Amino acid sequence: MAIFCKEIDDYLALIDNKTVLISKENQLLIENIVKPLLINDVVYFDENVYINFFKYTKKFYYELFPYHKFLAAFHFMYNNDGSLCFNEYFYLMGGGNGKDGFIGPLIHFFQTKAYGIEDYNIDIVAMSEKQAYGTFEVVKDMMKTEKIKKIMNKNFFINKERIKNKYTKSKLVYNTSNSKTKDGARSGYIAFNELHAYDNYDNIKVHTSGHGKVANGRTIIITTTGNIRGGPSDDYVYLADLKLNGLAQNLKLFPFICKLANEDDAKKIELFEIANPSINYLDVLKKEITEIWQNLELKPETKIEFLVKRLNLIKEDKSKVAPQIDVKFENGLYSWRPDRTFNCL
Repeated sequence: MAIFCKEIDDYLALIDNKTVLISKENQLLIENIVKPLLINDVVYFDENVYINFFKYTKKFYYELFPYHKFLAAFHFMYNNDGSLCFNEYFYLMGGGNGKDGFIGPLIHFFQTKAYGIEDYNIDIVAMSEKQAYGTFEVVKDMMKTEKIKKIMNKNFFINKERIKNKYTKSKLVYNTSNSKTKDGARSGYIAFNELHAYDNYDNIKVHTSGHGKVANGRTIIITTTGNIRGGPSDDYVYLADLKLNGLAQNLKLFPFICKLANEDDAKKIELFEIANPSINYLDVLKKEITEIWQNLELKPETKIEFLVKRLNLIKEDKSKVAPQIDVKFENGLYSWRPDRTFNCL
């Protein structure tokens, strides 16, 4: 039986009628992952809990954007054996896109009675305290608003470092990469903010080491391209490429890659939503990006940062990239470079 989800169908309709523009990677996502999943008879969509999610976010936060609702739906897709269809979500989006405003409500929902799983702890991880706390702050500030703080205090213990649900016992905390205490040891959900800042996996392993102890553990990675090349973020771009092209099917990875195809596209401001899908919903963001773009020729020193951080454009320095080797997968060959080094535009 085909899966029906209004929010997925609504977003696909926006794409079909070109109301929104998407990257070539997200076109592959829809054709090679989303559409086949929706007609897969061994997949179950937990529609009731998903509806709980967007009712909860609308009531206590705000109306999410169409692409937010689309992305969230795939958190509630299960195989018939009860396992998640996807347990990793990799979102590459341009800077300023409002990532905290999306993942804050999303991860907070999983510690509530509306999700209904006890001890499903949420851990926000970033290289800096400012980045990690930013997502946490979205949730904490919402809970303190005059309109709803009474009901929030009834259901949660809230302080500057931790939010704990009184009924599910699920904790929401934030950690930096150098935290002495790692509350993520038994996390149900780990959120990595700005993965591009990591140049190796050492700190990532610390936070994910106990992930398998919780049923249906999830990891979300939301990042811009950034300036560090050859690190974990670039690895995930490669893994996403495999998944999007029908390879490495065993990866339970859901990639949402928002980037321009080339530098020529950066000359057309109407294409910027491909890399920054919130731009047409956030007037302040659109004005900010437009002003920077209009002054690029006057301030050429800002161009590289704009192309990399706002539009997720990078290119390889062929002289510094290891030779390609062919790796066999069940359904084909893929050229893989084991020791990649990149330079920004």
